[in-house]
Formats: sequence, structure tokens, C-alpha cells
Amino acid sequence: MASVEGTQIPVLSFRGYLSDEEMVSVVQEIDRLAERQSPQLAIEVSSSSGSLQGVLEVAKKLYELKRSKQLYLTVFIDDLAVGPAALLPFLADELLISPVVSWGDIPSGADHSMPMNLLRSRVRSLIA
Repeated sequence: MASVEGTQIPVLSFRGYLSDEEMVSVVQEIDRLAERQSPQLAIEVSSSSGSLQGVLEVAKKLYELKRSKQLYLTVFIDDLAVGPAALLPFLADELLISPVVSWGDIPSGADHSMPMNLLRSRVRSLIA
């Protein structure tokens, strides 16, 4: 985890292939952040493949933290938020993007994709 230059805002980075193992460690990092009670979190995303289930678990944990601690979440898309990573910008209170981005197509590049109706329901629960 890094912090935004000149501030104490924690930053989580999602780059490249988002494996289940990596997402488990991100969930643990989010738990540590919850204990620190930081009012803000920044996420940078540049990914086009990975574990859909793992990213859904991270998104659920972030959503719970936003609701319980009134966390303000800034998401920066650095070129790519495709495949499972496309879920993360839906959680943003503030969305920043590089000059040219690709964002969307959640099932693309996903390991062990799930039925579309179940995926649609899970995504809607995060943005409702």
C-alpha cells in the first residue's frame, strides 16, 4: 500500500492479473485500514484480467467499509479497468481517469465467470 504524494491518504493498487491470492491480501489490508479509521482511500486500477470472485470479495469489503465508516473512495483508472477490475469504479465517490481509458466488460478476462443474472445482481447491490 502506498499513500498519495504529500498526504496521508492510503492507496490500494490493482495492476495486471488480479489473482485470488492477491485479492485475499487486499481484503486483509482493507481490514487493517478499517482499524486505522482513515476517512479516505484511493484506488488505482490498471487491469484487464483476474479472478471475478476475488474482486467481488474486495468490492464487498470496500462497500461495507464505505457504509460503516463513511469512507470517501477515490478511484483512478490508469488506462484499463476491464474484466473483474471494471467493478471497482462503481464504488467510487470520485472517479478520475487518465486521458484515454477502457472501462467495462466485467466478464471479459475473468476466471470462472458466473451467470450474468447473478453477476448483474451482485454489481447492482454494490451501487445501490
